[in-house]
Amino acid sequence: MDYKLSEVKEKLRYIQTKEREPFLFPYLQHLFIKMGYKDVLITHGANEYGRDLVYSEYDDKLNILKYTSVVVKNKDADVKDFETSGEIQRQIDLCFKYPFLTDNGKKIYSNSVLVVVNGSITYNAKQVLSENFHPSQSVNIQNWNYQMLAQQIFDKIPNIFLSSLSVTVNKYLESQQQSLVKFNGSTDLYNGLSIKDINDIYINVRTTLKKLDAEKKAYTDYEDNTRKRQEENIDDSIAIIESGKSYLIHGIPTSGKSLLLKRIGYNSLRHFKGKPVSSPKNSTFYK
Repeated sequence: MDYKLSEVKEKLRYIQTKEREPFLFPYLQHLFIKMGYKDVLITHGANEYGRDLVYSEYDDKLNILKYTSVVVKNKDADVKDFETSGEIQRQIDLCFKYPFLTDNGKKIYSNSVLVVVNGSITYNAKQVLSENFHPSQSVNIQNWNYQMLAQQIFDKIPNIFLSSLSVTVNKYLESQQQSLVKFNGSTDLYNGLSIKDINDIYINVRTTLKKLDAEKKAYTDYEDNTRKRQEENIDDSIAIIESGKSYLIHGIPTSGKSLLLKRIGYNSLRHFKGKPVSSPKNSTFYK
């Protein structure tokens, strides 16, 4: 399949808003391996002194292995990140100052640091970075912004990066959820409501004798002779979804039929999120 650079950028933007840094680590590991680096390890953790990944490169002229520590940020980076007390500045310092341990216990110091930012890096931030490090270190610090990262991924691992359907599915679910909270064409009563508002105002219409009986059973006698109402789920949409049965939804105008159907749709998307989406057997809703 022929992927486009715009698709890579779109997924990176999605990751920046919806995921945390560790989501990028496996992709970066694949990327560095594809670029020809060796010993590519994900080292993110409290005891790794600011480095998220490491990789090595053999220097034929000096006949040595050079190691690079990678700092990953899934956000835009500005001046405060690169100031003396800034988060990225501290991580770079730690990468140079403290070694990491190989599997056989050997201590390895970083020759260089690569800062990968899934976002923009302001010009002033780059200038502060160059001023806060000694020239002998600053020449060994490289920055990738969102544009550079996208280009590298597109050139080296577009299939791996874009083959996952998780982002596509999540975006679809979100778009469907957004459409369900819109009340275009409905009465003015629902104009401007969000899904949070729907959750707050939703009340089931209970009209059958069976439901009235259920209301009575919701009260329980306790030893202290007081009567306390048991907590119960008053949301029929959840019960309908989980039952897997067919339902006929009817009622007088303004009784909440449309709202109930929207609740069923919204909660179905939430219920099946992260799972194969399939309708329960015989689950059909009629209005």
